[in-house]
Amino acid sequence: MKKVSILIIVSLLFSCGYSIRKVSELPYREIEIGTVQNRTFEPDIEDILEIKLTDELSKQGFLIKNTAAHRITGTITNFDLKVVSEKDQFSREYEVVIMADIVLTGPDGFELKLINVRSPFIESFTAETDINSIISFKELATERALGSFANRIVSEVIYK
Repeated sequence: MKKVSILIIVSLLFSCGYSIRKVSELPYREIEIGTVQNRTFEPDIEDILEIKLTDELSKQGFLIKNTAAHRITGTITNFDLKVVSEKDQFSREYEVVIMADIVLTGPDGFELKLINVRSPFIESFTAETDINSIISFKELATERALGSFANRIVSEVIYK
């Protein structure tokens, strides 16, 4: 019975597009996170993106080093807080959209440009008319959007 359970789990993992990857299969082992510029009016999102990139790269097995041969830099080009729905002439539901240009450089002139990369998931939140709840929910949604964004960038780094 135990062997059947293991076989079913392994079959499900491999049939759904998931694969188990060893750290030794990464395209390179070390990476540096360079400057992330913020060309939007949203304060401090570049710092949050750097933290999220560091976390996601570390989770995937990369070593973050200032002397690494490969380096990620980026520019956040767009941050939108869009109204998704209204009720009684008040905005109730919002959506956070982030776009950036990311560049990965490496030895021998290697360069991977990811231009106009958009946060892969719609991060939305519902807030009442109270401005404090709107601000706090917006900050949480922004962090989630930047986390998803970092995940997408790391996926591009690994699989390109």
